[in-house]
Amino acid sequence: MPAVPEHGEGGRVTSSARYAVLTAASIAIAILMSWPLGRVTDVVIPASDDVHFSIWRLAWVAHQLPEDPRHLFDANIFYPAKGTLALSDAMLLVGALGLPFFRAGVSPAIVHNYLMLAGIVSSMLCASITDSSSRAISRWHGWC
Repeated sequence: MPAVPEHGEGGRVTSSARYAVLTAASIAIAILMSWPLGRVTDVVIPASDDVHFSIWRLAWVAHQLPEDPRHLFDANIFYPAKGTLALSDAMLLVGALGLPFFRAGVSPAIVHNYLMLAGIVSSMLCASITDSSSRAISRWHGWC
C-alpha cells in the first residue's frame, strides 16, 4: 500500500487508493477490537456455547457440500431426524467460503474466527462506501 494515496485529476484521491486505505483500516480496527480472535498460533474462541455450534455448522457445510449436497440439510446433530440443519441458520455461504480452509486442514476454530473477522471487515467497508467518511467512522466506533 502506498504511503501517500494516488491523486487523480485535480488532486483528488483515486477510488482504488481510497478503497485500499479503507480496507487496511477496516482490517486493523477489526483485529484490534476483537483481539485475540485474530491470532494465528493459538486457538481462541469466545466463552459461549453458541460458538461451538457455529463452528460445527461451518464444518458440517464444508464437509457435506462436496460429499453429498442433496443431503446437506440432513445434518447429523439430531440423527436420525431429517432436515435438522434447517432448525437453525444454516450458514451456507459462510460454510462454502470456509470450505478451502477446512480442506487444507486449518483448525475449525481459526476458520470460524477469520470468517467472523471477514464479516466485520466487509460490514465496515460497506458502511465506508455507502456513507460519508465521518459517518462511517462513527459507525465503526459504535460497532466496536
